[in-house]
Amino acid sequence: MVGIPRSTGCRMCLQRRIKCDAQRPACMRCMKKGVQCPGYAKPAKFVDERPSLEQRYTTPTQSSSTASIDEQVLPSLMSKSMARQQPIVFSDFIYAAFPRFFGLNKYRANVPWIDFVAENIGKNAAFDKSVFCMTSAFMGGAHHDNQLQRSSREMYGKALASLQRLTRNERSLKAIETLSACMLLCMFETYSQTSPNSWVQHAAGASLLMSLRGPDAHRSGFGRCLYLSFRSFVVAHSFLLMTPCIFEKPGWQALIDQVRAEDMVDPRVNSTLAAIIDLSDKIFLQIVRIPRLMKEASQFLSSPSQWHARDVNSLKARVFDCRDLICFLTAQLQLAVAVQEYQTPEHKEQLIRPVPLNFPRSFADSLFQGTNIGSKILGLLLTSLSSHQYQSTFGSDSRLGLQNIGGHGRIPRGSLPFRIISRVCASNDTDGSGSHSTGRSGPIERWLDQVASSMGLGAFEIIMDDTVT
Repeated sequence: MVGIPRSTGCRMCLQRRIKCDAQRPACMRCMKKGVQCPGYAKPAKFVDERPSLEQRYTTPTQSSSTASIDEQVLPSLMSKSMARQQPIVFSDFIYAAFPRFFGLNKYRANVPWIDFVAENIGKNAAFDKSVFCMTSAFMGGAHHDNQLQRSSREMYGKALASLQRLTRNERSLKAIETLSACMLLCMFETYSQTSPNSWVQHAAGASLLMSLRGPDAHRSGFGRCLYLSFRSFVVAHSFLLMTPCIFEKPGWQALIDQVRAEDMVDPRVNSTLAAIIDLSDKIFLQIVRIPRLMKEASQFLSSPSQWHARDVNSLKARVFDCRDLICFLTAQLQLAVAVQEYQTPEHKEQLIRPVPLNFPRSFADSLFQGTNIGSKILGLLLTSLSSHQYQSTFGSDSRLGLQNIGGHGRIPRGSLPFRIISRVCASNDTDGSGSHSTGRSGPIERWLDQVASSMGLGAFEIIMDDTVT
């Protein structure tokens, strides 16, 4: 539209930015300067009022029109309400995702996840955002709510940014909120899978944070709960990346033994649970050795000429010893579970938690699955090492018939006879019919419980090499 300047001075005074006396027909300032006064006619100028008009008359967007009355009147009211609901929703997630694992470890954690979230929500930005994105992803998946799932991804990005800021300071880097936020983001990735094997990268980050904090920071309190609840995922990441596990270090081995001994004598733990705690932790001590054995076997297969015969024999002896101990402890665990099934309990406790009625059998079955996978991997390592040792000694064309050691066929040089892939990553593949296969034995909650209950070995699949029958 056309705009008219409001000043009453002449055009010369306006241009010189001085006060005009507005004398007519010519102002005195122009006459004293000796110039002709241009007069008082005002030039027109054009002003673009489109932005203000659009803001005034454009209808509200769909997102604002769907906002609740609480959000429109007092936006902070909704955020406070959501914060109060987080502990309740988070407890639903824990009970749904880890029923069997919770059944064994409900007495082992001094400060459980649910209590820590309820007491600390609202105190740390990274932790709060991690809880929010995890609960939103859980509820979005449970109710098939796309809006909640989108909100969870948005909050995930904010949680990553907040977590990155915490890692710039040594004190906050080792804080328990930083570690717990990293673990929650790992859980979130199992739901959303923003990139292939992204949950493995978060598990690697959590493993590094636990290593920086040290074993002593996880002996009691919520640190002990973090160790118990996430150790299986740390082991799974070590298998998938074929990197030595932090739990095989002497300090962590001492922690595992101390926690096992303390939990066995807890007055709330009955004899069956005490036996399962004892044997499962002893098996866990052997399972954490396997990733390093895999790495050393792979190094030998890649360059066997650089290995001395006694070093290869020492590696084979450690592999055999590990497998033998796992088999022995598994047999003891099977006996303990079988004895429990034939015993008549003195009284039945009221079930107030979502623990399966057939516990501890269901939990023990997951442990057995983990020990079977571990024994299979160790058996394949022994087969591969023996085959390559034999080929190096007698040649590849030997007629003594050892090319079928272990029934797995002849092992190719330069590689392990198998690959390990994440089951979550496999969910992106199709089954050939055009539909997506989950790659799991059930919903994601069942997969999470399977990983936690199987010492991490239920997180992946073993794919045999094409050249191995």
